[in-house]
Amino acid sequence: MPKLSIKVKIAVIMIALCGVAFFAAYLLTYVNLRRLGRYTLSTYEKLGRSALDESSKSLVVHSIEELKSLSSGQSAIINVQLKRISDELAVLANLSARCLAPDSTDFKSVKDFVSDKKPANIYDYSIIEDFGVLKRQSSFSPADRKLATLHPLLKFIFGNHENLDQIYVSLSSGSTVSFPWRKTPHGYNPHTRPWYTAAIKADGKAVWVGPYVSASFNQLVITCSKAIKNEYGKIVAVAALDMDVEKLTNEFLKRQLSRESTAFIIDSEGNILARKGMESSGLNWQQEYKKENLFNTNIKALKKVAVKMIGGESGIHNINLPGEPSLYIAYSPIPEAEWSFAVVIRTATLMEAAQKTDLMIKQNVLDHSNYIRKFLHRNSIDYLILAIAAVCGILASSMILSHKITSPIMLLKQKAQDIGKGNFKSKIHLKTGDELERLDNTFDNMTREIQTYMRDIAASVSEREKMEQEMMVAADIQQAMLPEDIDENDRFTLKSFMKPAKEVGGDFYNFFMVDKDHLFFCIGDVSGKGMAASMFMAQATTLVGHEGRTGKTPDKMLHSLNIALSKKNDTCMFATVFCGILDLNTGVVTFSNAGHTPPIFLKRGTARLLQLNNGIAVGPYPVPAQTFKQEKVKLDPGDSLLLYTDGITEANNPEGSFLGLEGLLRIFSNRTTKHLKPIMRLLNGLDNFCQQEVQTDDITMVAITYIGKEKHS
Repeated sequence: MPKLSIKVKIAVIMIALCGVAFFAAYLLTYVNLRRLGRYTLSTYEKLGRSALDESSKSLVVHSIEELKSLSSGQSAIINVQLKRISDELAVLANLSARCLAPDSTDFKSVKDFVSDKKPANIYDYSIIEDFGVLKRQSSFSPADRKLATLHPLLKFIFGNHENLDQIYVSLSSGSTVSFPWRKTPHGYNPHTRPWYTAAIKADGKAVWVGPYVSASFNQLVITCSKAIKNEYGKIVAVAALDMDVEKLTNEFLKRQLSRESTAFIIDSEGNILARKGMESSGLNWQQEYKKENLFNTNIKALKKVAVKMIGGESGIHNINLPGEPSLYIAYSPIPEAEWSFAVVIRTATLMEAAQKTDLMIKQNVLDHSNYIRKFLHRNSIDYLILAIAAVCGILASSMILSHKITSPIMLLKQKAQDIGKGNFKSKIHLKTGDELERLDNTFDNMTREIQTYMRDIAASVSEREKMEQEMMVAADIQQAMLPEDIDENDRFTLKSFMKPAKEVGGDFYNFFMVDKDHLFFCIGDVSGKGMAASMFMAQATTLVGHEGRTGKTPDKMLHSLNIALSKKNDTCMFATVFCGILDLNTGVVTFSNAGHTPPIFLKRGTARLLQLNNGIAVGPYPVPAQTFKQEKVKLDPGDSLLLYTDGITEANNPEGSFLGLEGLLRIFSNRTTKHLKPIMRLLNGLDNFCQQEVQTDDITMVAITYIGKEKHS
C-alpha cells in the first residue's frame, strides 16, 4: 500500500467530512420532507372533514325543510280538491231536496234513462233502480220521475270532476238514480252500503267513507255522502259521490312525487285510504274489504307517527323499520275530510348531496397524497446533487421550501374554518401556481356548488308551490267552467274571449240555450285576487248556470244568486254581474245589472253605452228582492251587444292614462276597423292604446250578434 502525503490525507479527510456532512444533510432533508408530506395530508384531511361536517348539516336541514314543504303543499292541494267535491255535494243535496219536495213538478221526458240494455255511450244516460232492480221507463213512479229531474245536474257535476267514478241519489224507499249508466249487480241493497248508513248517522253533515269495494265496478272507492232532509227535518234520501282510489293514487301519490319517494293517505282511525302499489281493482263487492291500519303494526315508532297524524298535527320524523333502510316521513293534515297525508323518502336519498361531497373530498385527499409521493421520488436525485455542491445550501433550501409549503396550508386551514362557519365569500386565494393552488380552486368550486345547491332547493320549493297550488287547481277549475262559442245557430252568433292577467283570474262568463227560442248569457268580475277569488268565482259560476235554467227573470236570478253567495261569506267577497235573456223570435233582451260595467250597444255602425240601472254587486250581504231591476232593449237584425269587464276600461298606456269609457267608444268610431268583428275590433284598439304595456287586470269579453227570426222554407 503506497504511503500518502499530508496533502492527500487532508484532502481525503476533507472529502470524508464533506461526505459525512452531505449524507447527514441529505438524510435529514429527506426525512423532514416525508414528515412534511404526512403533515400536509393529515391537515388537509382534517380540514376537509370539518368542511364536510358543516356542509352536510346545512344540506340536511334544507332537505328536511323541503320535504316538510312538499308534504304541506300536497296536503293543501288534496284538501282543496276534497273541499270542491264536498261543496258540489252540498249543492246536489240542496237541489235534490227541492226536486223531491211534494210541490215540485214531475219530469216530463225520460229519454235520458235506460234499463238493463247498455247504451252506446254510458255518459249520456242515467239509471233508476229499486233495491238493485233496474226500472223501465214505463214503470217509473211519481218519486222516480222527480228523481229523473236530477239527471242534468248529475251529468254536470260529474263532467266537472275528472276524479269522480259515480254520482247518485238514493231515496229512503229504495229507489236510486245514478250517473253514468251502470249494470246493477244482483242482490244490491243501497240501504246496507257504508255510504248510506254513515250519512244517516251523520244526520245531514257530509261524511267521507272508505275505502270499500264498489258494487258497480268491483274496485276500491272513497265516497262523500250526505243525508237529504225535507222541510220537516226528516231524512228522505242520501246523495253520494264516488272517487276511484286508483285515480286518487295516480293523481296525488304518483304523478306529483319523485321516483325516490312514496306517499300515503290515512283517515281519522289510521286506515290507509290510498298508497302506491295498493290493490284497487278485481275485487268482490259482496265481500268485506280488509283495510290496512297503521295501528296493527308492532313498530312503536310507526304507531307514534300514526297518533300524531290522526291528531291533525304536522311534522317530520326519522324512523327505522325492521329489515328496511332508515326513512324520513313528513306528514300534514287534510282538514276537509279529517285525513292526513304523508310522504316517505329514504334517508340515504335525503343525504345524497352530502355523500357526493364526501366522495369528492376523499378523492381530492387521495390525489394530493399521490402527488406528494411522486414529488418526493422525482426530486430525490436533484436534492442529492444540490447537497454535494453545498450542504448549507441544501439546508437553507429545505427551510425555505418548508416555509413555502406550510404557509399555503395554513391559509387553506383558515379558509376551511371560514366555510365551516357559513362564510362562503372568503377573501383567501392562493397564487402558488402548483397543486396547492388547484387545491384552493377545488375549495372554491365546492363552495360554489354548495351555494348553487342551496339556491336550487329554494327555487325548487318556490316553483313547486306556485305550479301545484295555483296553476293546477285554479287553472283546471276556471277553464272547465267556461262554455265554448256558439257559431252554428242561424239566428245569432256568440263569441267570447278571456285573457287572465295572472295564473288565477277573477272574471267569468256563461251562456246557453234555455230552450230553442231563448238564449241566456252573463258576465261577471269577482273582487280580490288569488285562490280566494278563484274559489268564489267557481261558486258564482256554478250558481249562475243553475239559476239560468230555472226560468226566472234576470232580476230574480240576481236576487237568488245574492242570497246563495252571501251565506257564510265572512270575508265579504262580492262580484259584479250582468245577465240577460235574448228572445230569438223578437230580438228583445231582458236584462238586469248588479254593479257591472254597462255593455256596448252596436247598431248600424254606431256604438253607445247601454242605458241601465247600475244596481249593486252580489255576495257581501242579503238585500231586498226589489234591489235588482229588470230592463229591456230591442235588437234589430245585425245589432250586437258587447259585454266586457273593467280590465278593458282600466287598461293603461305607457303614460299611465286609463282607456276609460270614452276611449272605449272611440275605438268603435274608428272606421278603418269597421270590417272586424266586435271582439277583434276592440282587441285591435286595445293593443294600439296600451302599446305592449303590461296587463294588470283580467280582460274578458262576450259579443252577441242578433241575426233575426228563424227562416222556414
